[in-house]
Parts: sequence; structure tokens; C-alpha cells
Amino acid sequence: MRKSIFVLLAFGLLNPLLAQAAPVPTPTPCPSVAPQGSLCAAENEKQAIDQIRARLGNDLAQALVVQQDLAQSLASNDTQLRALKVRLDTTTRQESDLQAQIDGLSLKIDQSQARLAAERAQIALLARAGYRQPDSLLVVMAQSPNLADSLTQLDDLMAAGSRGRTLESQMQSDLAQLGSQKSNLDQAKAALATNQTALERGSAQLIDLQNQQQATLAQLVTKIQATKTQLDAASSQSAALAAQITMLLEQQETQIIATAMEQVWEQVEVMVQSGANGAAHGDAPQGFAWPETAPVLTQGFGPSTLALEPPYQQFPHFHTGIDLAEPVGSPVLASAAGAVMVVGNDPFGYGNYLVIAHAGGLVSLYGHLQQTLVSQGQTVAQNQVVGLEGSSGNSTGPHLHFEIRSGSTPLDPLLYLPARPTSNG
Repeated sequence: MRKSIFVLLAFGLLNPLLAQAAPVPTPTPCPSVAPQGSLCAAENEKQAIDQIRARLGNDLAQALVVQQDLAQSLASNDTQLRALKVRLDTTTRQESDLQAQIDGLSLKIDQSQARLAAERAQIALLARAGYRQPDSLLVVMAQSPNLADSLTQLDDLMAAGSRGRTLESQMQSDLAQLGSQKSNLDQAKAALATNQTALERGSAQLIDLQNQQQATLAQLVTKIQATKTQLDAASSQSAALAAQITMLLEQQETQIIATAMEQVWEQVEVMVQSGANGAAHGDAPQGFAWPETAPVLTQGFGPSTLALEPPYQQFPHFHTGIDLAEPVGSPVLASAAGAVMVVGNDPFGYGNYLVIAHAGGLVSLYGHLQQTLVSQGQTVAQNQVVGLEGSSGNSTGPHLHFEIRSGSTPLDPLLYLPARPTSNG
């Protein structure tokens, strides 16, 4: 019995050593193409389904973020519409006040002209009364039985003539002043009418854009639901069918998301044109400044071979701005004075970003920020700190993505900036 226990103990002690000493067979990886019905084929199918589900999950997350952005954009649109309505009401009241002033001046002008005509008529009557018989003042005096009366008559005529000339001169001056005031009011009213037309056009564009955004949001919601359904159904489908459905959903979602981003930029453009959020009017800035103090230019503007860059026009990948690198947390500066139009977050694109509107219809964008330090509607000066450099959103490392646009059209920022900074090659 003791021998048996000893043997068992010895075997129990040696067994782990034997297990450690014995080579563990390495599983043979499954080939990409395995016989149907084999374990490898099943494993390959499972891995493919898992990858498809991961893609669907990522697509769903991106679509949900864009859905949130669109909802925020619609809310902003509604806010801008209300602000434009207030400005329209104010403009209408101002136009009504100006018209009342114009009507009052017109009445004064008519009254002054009537007084001037009456005074001229009175002077003419006096003159005709004094000169209807004699040919000269000397004859009047000679024919008059009373020299004092003739002198009085002569004095009255001269006084009336002098008073008439003085009054006419004063009234002509008053008429000229009234006419100048009326001209200024007419110009102010015309400017208000032009402004009102722009506001009405901006309101109509925002309403149209709001309808488009609501339609896009409805399409996106439908695709989100379809993606969720496919995410649940993928496990029970073949990898080939799941991949085909996923690809179709991705194509549709990509188009919807691209449309949504275009609509956001269109909204920014309408806001700039209508002067919403304090957008500056007038000539474009004389010059833009570098948005960082000592940046390294890491990527330029234009067509790109990087797959992460979005398509633009005929190019499959296009960099719509320039990338500048400084240490994380470095201050990001407003490139020119303007008004902050948008402060947002796009985890699959710009990350933390903001858009500033400048005079002349130009806007600048600052993306991948660690933190934004301004709020929507705030007026900023050139070189004012508006954020901190980071690597948020679709970013491969800390940098600032900087854009300049005219409306929704991206422009090469290097054409607007002073001598370029040091490049990393």
C-alpha cells in the first residue's frame, strides 16, 4: 500500500515536469481556402463574420456621430432662423421709421415750396401795382399829388422786394438742406432694403437647407437601423453574403455622410453671407497669420495618396488644408479677426474643431484640437488663442489641421499665409 502511494506521489510530482519537458504541438494555421465542411473552413468563416461585425460596429458608431452632428446642425439652423427673423423684424421697423421721416421731409419740402410760390406771387402783385401806369419811378413821383405817399409806396416796394429776395434765399437754402436729408434717408432706406433682401434670401436658404438636412437625417436613421439589423443578422449569414450587404450599407452611408458634411458647410456659408453670429462684412482680411507660433509643415494642400483623406471632386483622396505640428497643448491662434461660427466635435474626422468667419466671405477651420477655448458667436482678434493642439478625431499624431475656404470651397492656405515655416521634408 505504501509502495502504491509512493508510486502515485512520484508520478504526480514527475508528471508536471514531463508535461513541461514534452514539446507542445503548435496548431497549424488554417489556410485561407479550406475544404468545405472542415474545421478550418468553419474557423475562417467565423473570423470573417467577426471582422464584418467589427466593420458594422465601426460604421454604426460613425453614423451615430454624424446623426448627432446633423441634429446639432439642425438645432443651430433653427437658432439662426430665429436670429434672422429678429433682424428682419428690426430691419422692417427701421425701414418704417425711415419712411416716416422721408414722408415728413417731403411734406416740409412741399410746404416750403408752396410758401416760396406764395411769396413770389405777392411780390409780383406789388410790383405790378406800382408799375402798371408809369414807366419809371421818377414818373411815379412826378405824377403823384403827394410826394410823401409816393415815397412810402416806393419804400414799400423796395422793402417787399428785399424781403422777398432774403426769404427766397433762405427758403432755397432750407429746400436744399431738406433735399440733402431726404437723399440721405433714401440711401439709408435702400441699404436697409438690400440688407432685408439678403436676410430674406438667407432665411429661405436656411429653410431649404433645413429641409435637406431633415431628409438626410431621415436617410441616415434608416441606414443606422439597417446597420443594426445587419449586425444582428451577420452571425446567421454566410461571410460572403454578410460582406456584400455590409459593403452596400457602407457605400450608402458614405454617400449620406458626405452629403451631410456638404450641408453643414453650406449652412456655414449661408450664415456668413447673412451676417449670422456676427460674421464680418466688407473686404477680405489684408493677410492671414500662421495659426501657430513656430509650426512644422507636415502635409500640404491637394490630392493625396493617403487612404484616410476623403474624396473631393475627381480625386479619390484630397487634403483640404495643411497640417502643422507643434508640441501637444501648444496654443492655436486665430489666423485673422472674425466671428466663431461653429465649435464642434467629429470623432471620425476633424475631432475637436472650430470655424471662424472673416470678412470677404472667407472662413478658416482648426481641427484635431486637444481643446477649444472659444464659443459659437464669439468675436476674436487675429492671433487670439482659440484652442490647443491635439490629436483628436481621425488623426495619426498630434498636429493642427488648418483650412481656409471661400464658402464651401477649400483653398490652399499657403496662398494666404506669409513665408512658409520650416518643413520636415
